[in-house]
Amino acid sequence: MRPPTRSLYLAALALGIGLAASISLSLAGGPPSFAFQAPDVSSKHTAASPVMLVHAFSCHLPTDAPVKAYAEGMVGGERRTIPLKLESTDKKGVYGLTRQWPAGGNWALVFSIDIGGQTTALVKLDSKGDPVFDRGTEKEGGPLASSTVRSMSGVATSKDVDAVLAAKLSK
Repeated sequence: MRPPTRSLYLAALALGIGLAASISLSLAGGPPSFAFQAPDVSSKHTAASPVMLVHAFSCHLPTDAPVKAYAEGMVGGERRTIPLKLESTDKKGVYGLTRQWPAGGNWALVFSIDIGGQTTALVKLDSKGDPVFDRGTEKEGGPLASSTVRSMSGVATSKDVDAVLAAKLSK
């Protein structure tokens, strides 16, 4: 029997490394992600009540990794950026977002998380500066309307934000 050649050995090594990498990626569960939901409106609404709940995930599980958030808007023809404060809830990876941007203007919310890769979500707000939830679910804690959310790998560019601000909402 002839001993294996160097090229056969290298091919087997490359196959083993590729297999190990694919297994570790499948175990990692993918990049971080977000889900957005209407707050429970069964309790009395105040100025300190959240307008939306933000769920942060890593490997499909809730994560308490830091979430960066800001509002990007056009007000009177000028671009404005407002850093947003997310309030922790009693659930891991769930944050309440109160209104911290004015009603006037055209606004989008930008959320980013960086844990095993960076993900950014852009949320288009309606003409009053409010999130748009799926019809009939505002009182049930339903999700944001899918037409108002755009998720992407990496950091959102000014061009990405401009595209969301320019988008028309479908009702």
